[in-house]
Amino acid sequence: IREDFMPPEKLIQNADHYRNEYLKMIGYPFDLDSNKQPLCETEYVGEDDMCKLYRLSIEVFEDFRFYGVLMIPNGLSGKASLVIAQHGGGGTPETCSDMYNDNNYNYFTKRALERGFVVFAPSLMLWTFGVDTGEKFVRFNVPSDRHGNDKKLKQLGYSMTGLEVLCIKRSIDYLVTLDCVNGEKIGVMGLSYGGYF
Repeated sequence: IREDFMPPEKLIQNADHYRNEYLKMIGYPFDLDSNKQPLCETEYVGEDDMCKLYRLSIEVFEDFRFYGVLMIPNGLSGKASLVIAQHGGGGTPETCSDMYNDNNYNYFTKRALERGFVVFAPSLMLWTFGVDTGEKFVRFNVPSDRHGNDKKLKQLGYSMTGLEVLCIKRSIDYLVTLDCVNGEKIGVMGLSYGGYF
């Protein structure tokens, strides 16, 4: 089905068209996107032997913010490639960055930092449980219902995935303004649901 929808040879010839068609398919909120430079609140967390860490709260659109952890390698001079390091289902930026607990991410943010990349680990709502039951996600005291929110967004022609793609895009719009980021060299890596992104 994927090759019928987006034949590889045609994708190469007309990438913008197929990217746009794909975004429509996943329910990307085009009407909420903006060319305005996003605002960002930055909180310095600390430093270890590899990097300086910051928590970012990026305004995707009015009254809607997106969270992630930014890691800038120590000793970086000039601009470096940016890697978006995406956690999987049930994960968090802190988990995939080895800030606590054992995990199955195989030190992927550490390996990117060792190669001199600036790393941004965004937080997606990749967990679900019964909000009405009062149950809480184990790592946060925050109720969440990804599937329920996705159903509500689909009634508007959007989706959770589309909204999250917008959030990542707007994060990149902010990150490329940093003196340490080479906006021409951006990659993404992820595990499980993060690999889907």
